[in-house]
Amino acid sequence: MLPFPPARRGEYMSTTADITDNGPSKVERFRPSRTRQSGPTRVTDVVELYVPHAHGAELVRFIHQGLDLRIVKDASASINVPQTVFLHWSGIKPHNLKRRAKSGTLSAAEGESALRVMRVYEAAVNLFEGDTDAAKSWLETPAPALGGTKPGDLLHSETGAVEVMDLITRIEYGVYS
Repeated sequence: MLPFPPARRGEYMSTTADITDNGPSKVERFRPSRTRQSGPTRVTDVVELYVPHAHGAELVRFIHQGLDLRIVKDASASINVPQTVFLHWSGIKPHNLKRRAKSGTLSAAEGESALRVMRVYEAAVNLFEGDTDAAKSWLETPAPALGGTKPGDLLHSETGAVEVMDLITRIEYGVYS
C-alpha cells in the first residue's frame, strides 16, 4: 500500500517498462506514451522505489530513518518541474539539500515534506482525470478559493497541504463555497 491512494478516475495508463527475463528490474523506468496517465503513475513509481510497500508504522519508520536523497531529483522529474520548484513546494532549503549529500538521506521532516508534495500532486492528477499537465498547471496557478495563493505554494506545511486537499475534494464533488 502506498502512502496515498491509487488513481480513481480515468483508469488507463499507457506506458512501457524495461523488464528482464527475471521479471521487472529493480528500477523500472516508466515512459508514458501520452500526457494522460492514471493508476500507478510515475509519482507512484518513485514512491514505490524509495519506500517499497510501506504504509502505516512502517512508512513512519522509513521516513524517520531518512529517505534517500535521490527521491527529490526523481520526484521533481516525475512531476516534470524543475528541482527548485519541487524544493520550494516541499519547503526543503537548497543549501540543506547540499548539506545532506554526505549522509545521502533527507531528515524526517524533509522526507515527510517530499512525500506530502507527491501525495497532493497525485490527488491533482486524479482531479484532472490523469492529465499531468493540467494538474501541474493548476498547482502553479493562483486559486481564488485559497485567497489567490497558488496551491503549490501551500504544500510546504501540513496545514497548507490539508487546505489544498480539501479544495481538491470540494472541486471533485462540485462544492465551490
